[in-house]
Amino acid sequence: MKAKFLLLSILVVLLQTFSAFAFQGNQIPVKGVVADGQNNPLAGVTVRVKGTTLGTTTDQDGKFTISVPDNKAVLVFSFIGFKAQEITVGEGRSFNVALEASITELSETVVVAYGVQKKESVVAAISSIKATGVLQQTPASNIGNQIL
Repeated sequence: MKAKFLLLSILVVLLQTFSAFAFQGNQIPVKGVVADGQNNPLAGVTVRVKGTTLGTTTDQDGKFTISVPDNKAVLVFSFIGFKAQEITVGEGRSFNVALEASITELSETVVVAYGVQKKESVVAAISSIKATGVLQQTPASNIGNQIL
């Protein structure tokens, strides 16, 4: 009985190992550069494989590297203030992507500390004050105490 269990356990481990190697072998590496309309590299562009959870972002030089499951995969490029763009991988392994600016989308969004919201959903008053004068001269442990 122990021999059968041991043999079955070894078989399961081997099957999992071989299936993991087979899955990794099907991955296709894709790289590229993302820029704006003036050919300036864009850092922080989201690059994801459509319909999956696979994704990455571009580095400071606008470069990205991602592994896709097959040639039919569609890459989706998105960035605040630019129109999203979709590219089918096909036989290509290196892409130069130029994102088109979307001024209307940019004017309708507000960047907040934890993400992006539409202007209409920001219900609080937003204002700014200069730190010259009274704020610099009054010592306080909390900025809220200085504003009052």
